Amino acid sequence: VQQSPPVDQPNATEAYAYLAWKGLSAQLNYAVTNYVSTPDSKGTMYLSVAASEPIGGAWTLGAGLGHARHTGHDPVSGQPNSRFDVTDYKLTLACDLGSGISLTLAHTWTNGDPNIYVINGYPIGGHHTWLSLEKDF
Repeated sequence: VQQSPPVDQPNATEAYAYLAWKGLSAQLNYAVTNYVSTPDSKGTMYLSVAASEPIGGAWTLGAGLGHARHTGHDPVSGQPNSRFDVTDYKLTLACDLGSGISLTLAHTWTNGDPNIYVINGYPIGGHHTWLSLEKDF
């Protein structure tokens, strides 16, 4: 979906706070400029909370929840930027294979409008599952 007006670099400046305790964490992002080049969107916020719990041996189960609340209105159409509000969810199962290597199975989903949340023709809303192999250096 082409933004109005079109933008070349969807940048934003954000202030954020992060808290963590044991396997729990929370982060709040606050846009001090227009959010990802959405006009009139200063003050947009994204809050995410996550939890992880070892479930035996090298295995860890994780869950996350996030919500973006957009402020302002499109100066061209007059539509509220709240039409971009989205909630996202994530479940993970990770295995520490040792030597800084981990294998993670993850599933994410959102309530994002599939007509709005598209990158190069690929819908990023909805359900997505992936398996990743990572090496920490």
